[in-house]
Amino acid sequence: MIKRVRIVYQFVLIAVFFLLLIFADYDRSTIIHEHFFLEIDPLVFIGISLSNFAIYGGLAGSFIIILISLFFGRFFCSWICPLGTLQDVCHVQYKKNLKNKIEKNRYRKAYITKYLLLIVLLLTSLLGTSQLLGLFDPIVLLTRSVVTAVFPSLDFNLGIFSVHSQYYQLGWISLSLLLSILVVAVFFPRTWCRLLCPLGALLGLLSFFSIFRIRRNDSKCTNCGLCTSVCNGAADPDKNHRNSECILCMNCKNICPENAISFALPKKSSPENKFAEHINLPEINRRTLISTLAAGSLFALSQKAKSIPLPIPSETLIRPPGALAEVKFLNTCIKCDLCMKVCPTNVIQPVILKGGLASFWTPSLDYQIGHCEYTCTKCSEVCPTQAIKRISIEEKLGTGQFAGNPIKIGTAFINRSLCIPYTQQIPCLVCQEVCPTSPKAIYTVEVSRTSKGQQNVKIARPIVDASTCIGCGICQRECPVNYAIYVTSSGK
Repeated sequence: MIKRVRIVYQFVLIAVFFLLLIFADYDRSTIIHEHFFLEIDPLVFIGISLSNFAIYGGLAGSFIIILISLFFGRFFCSWICPLGTLQDVCHVQYKKNLKNKIEKNRYRKAYITKYLLLIVLLLTSLLGTSQLLGLFDPIVLLTRSVVTAVFPSLDFNLGIFSVHSQYYQLGWISLSLLLSILVVAVFFPRTWCRLLCPLGALLGLLSFFSIFRIRRNDSKCTNCGLCTSVCNGAADPDKNHRNSECILCMNCKNICPENAISFALPKKSSPENKFAEHINLPEINRRTLISTLAAGSLFALSQKAKSIPLPIPSETLIRPPGALAEVKFLNTCIKCDLCMKVCPTNVIQPVILKGGLASFWTPSLDYQIGHCEYTCTKCSEVCPTQAIKRISIEEKLGTGQFAGNPIKIGTAFINRSLCIPYTQQIPCLVCQEVCPTSPKAIYTVEVSRTSKGQQNVKIARPIVDASTCIGCGICQRECPVNYAIYVTSSGK
């Protein structure tokens, strides 16, 4: 019965996960937001808090998960995590003999990898570089994959809601990673959870203290091995049950023919009723631990020292309006890509090379694809960690109480060797016409030039007023000549 309840919970919550992302473009006045699953992610909460030496209240929902885990163990992995649910859906139970099924689900020493990865993520966050956190957290990973790889392949309108196809640079990377996880899960159940998931490792550590757990009545157990043959977490329930690996799928309890397995509080041992009580800490030897700490420290220090060269000038890296100062932004952004999902013009794109390794897959504005809509602040509304702080339309435009102080994300420059009025002596005022600021940040100056027919003609040439330009990029996007006008982050 409890297994059926778990399956119902899984499918309801994964449906909620996808629906929240689909409705992310719509009204966000509801109680549950599109970043609900990120708000209750303990790894994101702990990592961001360590990197900023402050507790971010927006992620306080993770306290509930931490508290429940202290009582029940890794329930999150099998009951809530959408990536775990997708792996369960993909797994196919082949008709193999019992011995092969048991061996497939045995705990292996390689499964300590997720604990080593967790150590690296927490250490680098503590040292002020949380860039790796968002790349490996399962909720962030799935959110990023759905936003940049799954939704872009869809385009439908059902009246109530719609999904419009958008383009994201190298979105195939996210798709390849997600498909790899799911394809492997077809043959080996929850390989990601067992081997690499740092969130699972964190919850596994918390489960050492759990009060309720899977317990085996040794007096009833016949050592048939059926429980291990269906164990999704490779927790060895027929041996010394590893509570840190148990994800409470309840498959063992459901299949046991002797009713020897229960999920309960500890009971006093007696000759008739014995319960296994094993802690089974991760078996990490000293050399492996020291190597892991050294690797994490070296990566963190190299990032802080900026020892990795920047292949592209930083002026081309333009952050969304409301983004924190660059160092603070990198320590707070988890690369979930929700800001990209809600952007109406598709201008927000993942960084590939700009800014070096530290900026990989963080959001930036690509004005060759779109522009920053003048009256839009959606990206600031969905950011779960406030790496892009919440701003109002008034604050962005510099009106009302913010009069005269708009948010400036960059400055436009005219390339006179490409601009049509400068090179071809013919009129073109597209940049001035589309400029949304008031007064316009682009004005014209008339000059007299001799035409091919030896006649004097007046040409209006565009000039950028840097003091008024906010760097929205619509001029660059609409200009008929690529990079005749371009925006950089200078002057912001």
